Amino acid sequence: MLKKLVVLVLGMFLMIGVSFATPILSVGSSTVYAGDTTVVDVTIENAVDLYGYQFDVIYDPTLVTLTAATEGSFLSSGGATFFLADPTVAGDGFVTATLLGALSGVSGNGTLFSLSFTGLGIGTSAVTLDNVYLVQSDLTQVTDFTVNPGAVTSVPEPGSLALLGSGIVGVIGTIRRKLNR
Repeated sequence: MLKKLVVLVLGMFLMIGVSFATPILSVGSSTVYAGDTTVVDVTIENAVDLYGYQFDVIYDPTLVTLTAATEGSFLSSGGATFFLADPTVAGDGFVTATLLGALSGVSGNGTLFSLSFTGLGIGTSAVTLDNVYLVQSDLTQVTDFTVNPGAVTSVPEPGSLALLGSGIVGVIGTIRRKLNR
């Protein structure tokens, strides 16, 4: 009898631990040539009954620009959704999505949305989420979560480096010829 009670209590603690795991939002990282575009996914782990979300996407507009945000498959796996993204404010994009209708929220792990960035300058821009709002199907706000930022590194095009290298070789050759005269 005591053995069954211990197993029952242990099972209850394990179920509680799994169902109350802290959601983790993670922004991916990528490298892009200046002038080209790359895609970075924003994922969630340990979601429980997620019905909707809203975020500001913060980045350095001198290094990259946010050109688009597209809905991922996670929330839409629970039914029809409304998705809206506004990447027009430099350095501060906006993304929101919600399930439509009287549905249960989605639980588990997956991709919430993808961000398209175009490289501008040379360097690394942190990409993070701010003003995070997660809501469950009973419209309660999830207040305990973790956000892992990502980064987009913009690098010079290989052609630019080759052109710079050939220019340096030409300058060195000219200097050598003038010194040998």
